[in-house]
Amino acid sequence: MEDNRPKWGQACSHACCVPQRIIVGIMSFFALLFAYTHRVSLSHVITQLVVPINRTSDDEDKEDVCPADDDVSTTPSDHRGEYRWSEQMQGIILSCFYVGYIITHMPGGILSDKFGAKWVLLICMLISALCTMLCPLAIIYFEEWGLIVDRVIMGAAQGTMFPAVTALLSAWVPVRERGSLGAFTYSGVILGTVVSNSCSGVMLHYFHWSVTLIVFGGLSIVWCIVFLFLCTSRPDGHPCMKPKELSYLIETMGDRNKVDL
Repeated sequence: MEDNRPKWGQACSHACCVPQRIIVGIMSFFALLFAYTHRVSLSHVITQLVVPINRTSDDEDKEDVCPADDDVSTTPSDHRGEYRWSEQMQGIILSCFYVGYIITHMPGGILSDKFGAKWVLLICMLISALCTMLCPLAIIYFEEWGLIVDRVIMGAAQGTMFPAVTALLSAWVPVRERGSLGAFTYSGVILGTVVSNSCSGVMLHYFHWSVTLIVFGGLSIVWCIVFLFLCTSRPDGHPCMKPKELSYLIETMGDRNKVDL
C-alpha cells in the first residue's frame, strides 16, 4: 500500500508504539469519564449552595426525633450556603439536565454519520465543559434560573456523546475487538461517577464550591485539545496512521472507512 501520509505524520507514527485504534478507545473512555464528572458534580456542589433545612425537634420527649443541632444556623454563610432553594427547586435543577439530554440522542447519531463522530464528540464535549466552568457565573448572576438553563444546554450537549462514541468505535474497531475495547471505553461512565463522587467531596472540603466545577471543566478542555490532534473520525483520514494497521482495519472491516471525514 502506497504511503501518502505527510512527512511529519510518518515521523509521529514511528514514535508511537500504541495502535491508533487503542488511542481512540482511550480518548473515548476519558470523554465519558469527564462527561459524567460534569453530570454528577452538581449533586455535591448544591449541598454547599443551599441553606440547610433543620428537620430536628427541641421536644426531648419524642424519642424518635433527634435533638436540634445548635450549630446549624438559618443565617446564610460561606459554609452553610446562601440560596434558599426549596427541595422541589433543587430537584428541578438536578433533573433539568435530562430535558436536553433526551432531545439530542437521535440527532447525535445523524450528525455523527454526516459530519464525522470526531467533530460531534469534540464540539459537544467542549460545550459541556464550558457549561460546567460557567456554572458559578450562572448561579451568581442569575441564581436558580441561570443554573437551569446551563444544565439544559449541558444535557443537550451530552445527549450526542453516546451516539458519537458508538459511531467512532464502529469506524475504528474491528468486530473481534469491539467486545473488549467497547467494554473498556464504556467503563468510563462508572469511573467518572466514582471520580466525581470522591473528588468532589475532597475539593468541597478544602476549597470554594466553584473550584470543583472549574477543575472538572478545565480538565475536559485539556481533553478537547488532545483529542483534536490525536483522533479522526475514520482511520484513512489520520495522518499518523501506520500503513500496516490501516491494512489490517481494511482487511477486517472492509472498505467502509474510505470516506475521509
